[in-house]
Amino acid sequence: MPTKNVLFVIPEMSMGGAQRSLANIAHELAQHHRVWVVIFNRDHALVTAFAADVLSLDVRSGRNPMRKIIAFFQRVVRLRQLKKKLAIDVCISFLEGADYVNVLSQRGERVLISVRGSKLHDENMIRYVFFWRQLLIRLLYRRAHGIVCVSPGIKNELATAYGLSNVPTWVIPNFYSVDEIQRLAQQPLDNPFLVDFYSGPVIAMSGRLAIEKGNALIVRVVAQLKKEFGNVRLLLIGDGPQRHPILALAEELGLTTAYRTLAGSCPDVFVTGEVSNVFPFLHRASVYVLNSSSEGFPNGLVEAMACGLPVVSSDCPYGPREIMTGAFSAKEITAAEITACGLLLPVAGAVPEGELLSLWHAHLAALLRNEPDRQQRGTAARAHAQQYDSASAMSLWQAAIHA
Repeated sequence: MPTKNVLFVIPEMSMGGAQRSLANIAHELAQHHRVWVVIFNRDHALVTAFAADVLSLDVRSGRNPMRKIIAFFQRVVRLRQLKKKLAIDVCISFLEGADYVNVLSQRGERVLISVRGSKLHDENMIRYVFFWRQLLIRLLYRRAHGIVCVSPGIKNELATAYGLSNVPTWVIPNFYSVDEIQRLAQQPLDNPFLVDFYSGPVIAMSGRLAIEKGNALIVRVVAQLKKEFGNVRLLLIGDGPQRHPILALAEELGLTTAYRTLAGSCPDVFVTGEVSNVFPFLHRASVYVLNSSSEGFPNGLVEAMACGLPVVSSDCPYGPREIMTGAFSAKEITAAEITACGLLLPVAGAVPEGELLSLWHAHLAALLRNEPDRQQRGTAARAHAQQYDSASAMSLWQAAIHA
């Protein structure tokens, strides 16, 4: 295949799932193409390691609406100029704001949009100018040459809810090196108090602490489990805007907490803050949970599976069901569904909150009591994660780039 000049555009390259996925894809494509990454500005630290050059449009968004509009069109103009300067053949955007700028700045290059999560079920989108964002997606996404979705559910949503069935679309899941994850997972913990933290059962979550991640319900579940398993602990790997409310809730429920550092007695709830290597934290946990209201293809879920953890997840749109069962279904479940590597539970809103709390409590308690079952499901999870290899995904990316 001929070498292409490929440009990725994303608002910023901090530590997030989309950023890590972009880094992996850019690294693989750089073996065959000339690859650059461009961000809106350098306000956020570049904490994701990757091989591509990082450029910046150097446009900051203001706080008032007029300044935001001006910044938006400045980004369009500067990206168009950059595409011309680098003679870009293919421009691939990650995250919605970058998608709009990518489409409007096109000047003859192939424009691809990578959709990482549900638009229809995204709580942030529902709360924030929902109508206008829906309209922009309908109008602008159809001007792209192709759309890459991380799961079949997202492809179905774009076709049925946004009328984008005529836009060429590829389903390309994220990819992982399970062997590398397991190697990184064996690295020692740098704090002796962390060893004590894992002396009892540990329930782990990872990712951004945000309202759509449903951390608060799991804190309530852990408070109940504490009455049965005196030394059960909750590990939240990451950081985010909901950190303070989550820690306040835990303390209100009588749980002890810590943030970033451990010293003295081990807390019931520990928030690590952003860490560069999540795998030693995951590897030593007892079970991994995900309680999102919506996803796309949750990296943390597959990474936990690669670490050999049994997983319990909400059956949210989209990703967990496709990952854990290999099948897509738009039907909401109202009871637990057992899979080889763990369980799927109803998404928030599918059943009353009290019933949902009881379901999480009952099934997590059962897993914590049954170590052979956890080990069996963890082994199955590790084997299942092997299917998400780079070779399969990159052959599809090459097809999208050269179509």
